[in-house]
Amino acid sequence: MSAYNVIEFEKGKPTDGFEMKINSSIEDILSYIHSLEDEIGLKKPDFVKLKSLCHELICRLPLPVQLLQNSFILRGRENFNGDVFSNIRDLSYNPYSESIRLGRFNLEKEQVFYGALPITSHSASGQLTTICESCKELFDSVSDQDNRYFTVGKWNITKPIKTIVLTFFDNAENASWHIGNLNPGYQQFLSSVCNSEDLEKCNRFYAFFSGYAARKYDSTDKYLLTTAFFQALRQYYGEEVAVLYSSSMTDNTGLNIALSKQTIDAGYLSLEGAVMFKVTRNRSNFKSYLIVPCTDYALPEKDGKFRFRYIL
Repeated sequence: MSAYNVIEFEKGKPTDGFEMKINSSIEDILSYIHSLEDEIGLKKPDFVKLKSLCHELICRLPLPVQLLQNSFILRGRENFNGDVFSNIRDLSYNPYSESIRLGRFNLEKEQVFYGALPITSHSASGQLTTICESCKELFDSVSDQDNRYFTVGKWNITKPIKTIVLTFFDNAENASWHIGNLNPGYQQFLSSVCNSEDLEKCNRFYAFFSGYAARKYDSTDKYLLTTAFFQALRQYYGEEVAVLYSSSMTDNTGLNIALSKQTIDAGYLSLEGAVMFKVTRNRSNFKSYLIVPCTDYALPEKDGKFRFRYIL
């Protein structure tokens, strides 16, 4: 693995004369990107080809990496038909692989842990982000169900998680205060270690995959590209890796994270506790919600189970 394939970024850290040179030409980089666009535009994209093209780009270009630590991740699950979750595994990745459909970073039957960063601003909430991402029907104006129930777990980061940052999407930069502060630091770092042509290669690479990770799609087939990218990442860097990306269901105000099953199994996260919420939609504005807790904050016991005490 080349040291130039990962940029481990810290704000304000001096470059100490470090220079980076990307050997592939801008024409080669754009050719791979155009091939990905052509393939994903087909009625039946070839996943193996998508993954191979993604791997070629990952091998040729540096990736921005953050080590997530000393924080936590929120993961929400909808309580269907009055079900009540009572075990740690209920709030982790889906244990029933046969029921898993194609997602933004997973194939059918592939177990991936999806969560949200606990950011808070005037337009963003980690709690709302994970609820919205786990139930797209909240935005369905023809739905006659105004009340839904969700359980949100707080997962503490117990070991630093190597996280690929895919937040270089114009809409996200404009919508999210957090991304608007994060991205310029990467750009400043890149500008200090590479020339303008190599900077352009990186920007095209980051913007392309960030855009696909952040957009809403009418067809889930578009997810094959980002899933191919995630699999190629794990092939190159190892299974214990995550991807940080903008939340499409919150119009890019929130931040999502996808972690491989192996990262969870290796103990990088630990469930601290969970709470159940009742979410009531505003019928005149389906992007407005009343979110209130209907249980106390329950801590898991030694047997891995937790027991809610209802307060509503």
